[in-house]
Amino acid sequence: MRTFKPICNNSGVILIVTIWMLIILTVLAVGIGHRNSIGVKLNRYAIDRLKSYYIAKAGVLAVIKELVKDRMNPETKNYDTLYLCGIVLAEGQTPEDLFKDISLGEGSYSVSYKKEGAEKSLETYGLIDEERKININAINAQNQIVLEKLLNILEVDSQTAQVIANSVVDWQDGDSNLNSPEFGAEDDYYMGLEKPYHCKNAKFESLNELSMIRDMSKDIFLKIKDYLTIYNFAYVDLKVNVNTADKIVLQAVARAGADLDGSPTTGQEDADGMVDKIVDYRAGDDKIEATADDRKIDLQNPGELNLFGPEESLFIFLKDRFFISKSDIYRARVRGLYQDKKIASEVEVVLSPAGEYPIIFWYEE
Repeated sequence: MRTFKPICNNSGVILIVTIWMLIILTVLAVGIGHRNSIGVKLNRYAIDRLKSYYIAKAGVLAVIKELVKDRMNPETKNYDTLYLCGIVLAEGQTPEDLFKDISLGEGSYSVSYKKEGAEKSLETYGLIDEERKININAINAQNQIVLEKLLNILEVDSQTAQVIANSVVDWQDGDSNLNSPEFGAEDDYYMGLEKPYHCKNAKFESLNELSMIRDMSKDIFLKIKDYLTIYNFAYVDLKVNVNTADKIVLQAVARAGADLDGSPTTGQEDADGMVDKIVDYRAGDDKIEATADDRKIDLQNPGELNLFGPEESLFIFLKDRFFISKSDIYRARVRGLYQDKKIASEVEVVLSPAGEYPIIFWYEE
């Protein structure tokens, strides 16, 4: 009988193992390659983002240059308008020519702000002066009524407005005496809260500090924040730029002025009438503010405003106490874009071109 021995052939097993090893190595190679590809893309993005940041920084320097040119110009150094705010334009130039998609190296920068008070957020190219707002660091016992009137206009009740205004005075004065026994707030009040803290007794360093003031709710803060600033170092007293201030700010100043001691006999109707004529005159013939035909107001010669009687008397009373026509501090939002990619960096700065150090605030996203 013939017998057969099984043939031991491992070649098939080796082939299968080899195939599986190749599959595993291929998967690993693809994975490593994909990971490296992601790493390369992230590195490229970081580099491009850094380039866009430095383009934005260069844009800030360009803004400072424009502010210096404005201060050296014999005409515009004495006034601002919403259209010519901190800048001087050559014949036929527009703010967009200075600040919209300005080429720089491999990228570009733009300087713009959201137009306040518009139903839709409108991108406007140029700068904002801080003196168009009410400086809370200049609020004191003599002028706190301006802040009260602002709150009233924004539909904050009279008692709450008095509490907030008096508490703002107490927050930044250097003593522990209540500005008003009924409406003020010093250490005794704040240390008695569930989460106590001290009254600062120093100037505001941020608008967000207002949230710590007695009776200041989130809703009230959101209402008033766009009309307030902490900047204006050139003036100890409260000053607003009559050429650029929002109508609501002008109304607050005018209504407060009508109630101050020594003011002419005027009422709210006279105050609002004066403001309407100021805003109407500023807007120029097209009746649209922040356009090329904007007019400037000469504080020493306000005849073109057509103010008569109580309105004229109130303007004369206010012009040396609260009004200026040229600002000293400006805010710029600069966006740097690298090449045609959607990689951008944005910085927001507050600038004082007359100061030894022109950049007084810097924020970057």
